[in-house]
Amino acid sequence: MTLLGAQTFTAPTTVSLGTLSLGSGASLAGGAINVNGGTLRAVDNNTIGVSGSPVVTIGDNGSLSLQTGGINTLLLNTATPASNVLNFSSSVASGFKVDLLGSTSDLVTIGSGLVNVGSAAVTINANALGQLTAGTRTIMTSANGGLNAGGGFVLDQTTGNFGGSQLSLTNLGTSLVLNVTAAPAAPSVLYFNGSQDNNFSTFTGGNTNNSNFSTDAAGTVNALAAPEPRTPRHTQ
Repeated sequence: MTLLGAQTFTAPTTVSLGTLSLGSGASLAGGAINVNGGTLRAVDNNTIGVSGSPVVTIGDNGSLSLQTGGINTLLLNTATPASNVLNFSSSVASGFKVDLLGSTSDLVTIGSGLVNVGSAAVTINANALGQLTAGTRTIMTSANGGLNAGGGFVLDQTTGNFGGSQLSLTNLGTSLVLNVTAAPAAPSVLYFNGSQDNNFSTFTGGNTNNSNFSTDAAGTVNALAAPEPRTPRHTQ
């Protein structure tokens, strides 16, 4: 389900299965949003808390996602700054999903209010939209801190497309920062074997960076790299 435009309702909303998306230009007023097993997704530059005091709770196996194949932002505000505006309250792992592109990334900003993280760590799933440049990306900020409380946040470094780069996470309490080490230069000759799919730019396995290319004609040694514009490539 996708919401469009300014939504003024304040009744509680529950997502148990599937995805509730905030579409282009969508915003929500102050109301409780409970995500239990589903996904709350921002697909543009969206705001929750245009008025009132919303509380977004990401519960058991739920996720907060900005992954759409583009770069998005989500702003959360509350009229009662001393209260929680974002809860990751589960004792079961919940998720936070972001895209990265070039030198940029998705961003969640807690403008006012507090963040509460339960006893289980929140798993960050990152997805690179092509190759990344080296440097840092801030993916969440909270002026009042709280990001390193409870189980905190952990980056899943074993799954996903990192674009050939190496990613790590720094949690400063008031911000979550992804550190990107750029992909190394590709080997001088690559052989396309389609071991992951049919795309030149696909990587899997997070920091392992399995690719669709090998360094040998037999296709037994994964190159862990994708070709650069002038890299000779062969199809097996």
